[in-house]
Amino acid sequence: MGTRLQNNLDKKAKGRCYRPTGEKHHLAKLTEQQVFEIIHRYKNENITQQQLANEYNIAGSGISRIIRGIEWSYLRLNSPSQTDTPH
Repeated sequence: MGTRLQNNLDKKAKGRCYRPTGEKHHLAKLTEQQVFEIIHRYKNENITQQQLANEYNIAGSGISRIIRGIEWSYLRLNSPSQTDTPH
């Protein structure tokens, strides 16, 4: 037995720390495609975050977190060119 930190580091090193992200998460309300569309539309259209929130049926704070790169940030890290154009 080790400390909590040691145990957490050990499980991560041994691949026993699975945390689903994005649309693989059981509470996800959006697909990756929708997130790309939201980012693209906000950058290129005259549309507010609240209008996007209403259209995609999520909270305005969720749209804000997507636009600021707080939520779904792995999409920007893995595919930065994809945020400029929808698929």
